[in-house]
Amino acid sequence: MEFASLIREALSVLSARRPLFHSEADLQHELALQIVRLDPDVEVRLERPIRLPGARPINLDVMLQRGDQQYALELKYVTAKLDVTVGSEEFLLKSQAAQDLRRYDILKDITRVEQLVEAGIVLGGMSVTITNDRSLWQETRRMETVDQAFRLHHGRTVTGNLNWAETAAAGTVRGREATLNLTGSYTLDWVEYSEIPAPRNGEFRMLIVEIGPASC
Repeated sequence: MEFASLIREALSVLSARRPLFHSEADLQHELALQIVRLDPDVEVRLERPIRLPGARPINLDVMLQRGDQQYALELKYVTAKLDVTVGSEEFLLKSQAAQDLRRYDILKDITRVEQLVEAGIVLGGMSVTITNDRSLWQETRRMETVDQAFRLHHGRTVTGNLNWAETAAAGTVRGREATLNLTGSYTLDWVEYSEIPAPRNGEFRMLIVEIGPASC
């Protein structure tokens, strides 16, 4: 099975067994296990350090390898407040807020995978975001926001150089000042991941962005 298809199948199976997670690390661990269950020939490494030419080393969330082919996977799990019990397991999800920073980080993941592909380190890659924060997939009614370039609403196409608005406070964007340059063009498609019975924030959606050859 191709890497991209394998990850999509693993997420589909996982959504029935694990409709939500305690943390991003929980998601990372469970997805890695599910991938190996579906394809034991794939080797999986978590938090794999990689040196990019002319750049600081990065820790890739998940590296998949089959033979001499490698595939990069970056994950984000962004939560809104949810206190719920599923089966016998209690989940206490906190609101991560700062959605503007979360949007930047998700797009930065895409640029990192692009860099790995361009450097020939991986054949291709994928960015996966799972969230119950609807502000990520819904389009805002506000005409101008400091993170307008980083908006991730369903149906939007992102490409090219992305920057904060000039009105963004220095303290707000500290550590995330760099322009994000997307060499590819990606139309964002949010799909259902799971639905948890809860008064609010029980709907989880997933954004998958594939980077590199379509045959990966």
